[in-house]
Amino acid sequence: MENKVIKKSNSNWKPNDTQKLFMSVLANNESALTLAQVSYIVGNEIKSGSITTLITKELVETCEVEVSVKVVETEVYDNCEIVKHKEKKVPKKAYRLTKLGAKLV
Repeated sequence: MENKVIKKSNSNWKPNDTQKLFMSVLANNESALTLAQVSYIVGNEIKSGSITTLITKELVETCEVEVSVKVVETEVYDNCEIVKHKEKKVPKKAYRLTKLGAKLV
């Protein structure tokens, strides 16, 4: 990724290494990804605060996707504990590059 400069509010800004990595993962995936998915791909936790600037500068946009999560429920019947494993879909915030963001990658 080149070190291109974004001018906004009379200041020069360049993405840091974490932001560059985040954008490159998004660029290599057609679908929007959650923060957990991006962190898994890079093998390191990426925190939401480190990408807030990308959203503010309109390089990355947020959307909502459904992800499958495993849920463990326990019930007690006649002093017997029953454990149920279920999978359900829940909405999660996801991220994708904007057209402007794609130009930087």
